[in-house]
Amino acid sequence: MADLALLEKLCRAFGPSGNEDRVRSIIINEIKPYCTKLRIDRTGNLIAFKKGAAVPANKLLFAAHMDEVALMVTGFTESGCLTFDEVGGIDERILPAKRVRIGKLPGVIASKPIHCMTKNERTKPMKIKDLVIDIGARDREDAKKYVKIGDYVAFEPNFTRFGTNSVLSKALDDRIGCLLLTELLKKQLAYDITVVFTVQEECGLRGSATAAFAEQPDIAVAVDSTTACDIEGIQGANVICEQKAGAVISYIDKATVYPRELIDVLTKAADREKLPYQFKRLATGGNDSASLQRSAKGAKVLSMSAPVRYIHSPASTANTADIESMEKMLLLAVNEFGALPKERQ
Repeated sequence: MADLALLEKLCRAFGPSGNEDRVRSIIINEIKPYCTKLRIDRTGNLIAFKKGAAVPANKLLFAAHMDEVALMVTGFTESGCLTFDEVGGIDERILPAKRVRIGKLPGVIASKPIHCMTKNERTKPMKIKDLVIDIGARDREDAKKYVKIGDYVAFEPNFTRFGTNSVLSKALDDRIGCLLLTELLKKQLAYDITVVFTVQEECGLRGSATAAFAEQPDIAVAVDSTTACDIEGIQGANVICEQKAGAVISYIDKATVYPRELIDVLTKAADREKLPYQFKRLATGGNDSASLQRSAKGAKVLSMSAPVRYIHSPASTANTADIESMEKMLLLAVNEFGALPKERQ
């Protein structure tokens, strides 16, 4: 069973790109007793090595990113509100009236009231330049007592269990992946593995690039979340993937073309074990696979993602059945990829 208490703890943590310290500390406390080696690199990646029963012919690496999409303070208005910009990809249309945190300081994203808008303004989505964050300050000088330019802003923690085995929260992308790799490290493994909890994925796959260059894996698996559009009004390939259908395996996305060999090996094993999985239907998005594939000598890569609705929003949702099946699929990946013959260099 998925450890939902740990997932909640991870999701509630403040962890924008470049400020993943709190998330990293939670993970360290969980995995330290189970790792053979543990270190933090100069970029901020947390790199764990776990000794298995055997050394695989190919070096295996699994990665999940610790950061979440967020905002950053860029200035102050005369009335004491904050101007801001995005850190990672956020749909501007979701921002008005959302509750946020600057560290522990609460705020709300404010906009011109609809009663004061022109007819033309009402028909257009608001842009970040039209929004501010209200922290309850009296004026500019008062706001500067609590906030400075460059401070990170994250969505208000709001982890909730709802419906039939579903969870709702900010930062499910990619705290689900962090949970799964944390749990993987706690298991007895057939083969040695390296696990990297990466930084700054949401703003350019930066942490995984340095980790891949340092570790130089032969086979790497990026464990992430991807867009599930299985909701009313969307059909066919535009659904992308579905909740309660298992791990999402990608053939191609906007950043990576995945080798069929690894996909075939894992899906055949999953069929044998009767584990559910699905294929991503559109070549959208991207993840740490791109830099894992291209760094140093290169690596064969596979992407395994959780289907998440309303991704990159404060109200992302996931189903625990998918998380639990992914947990089993990752253990299968260790066993299957560890048994592969040595790659030609």
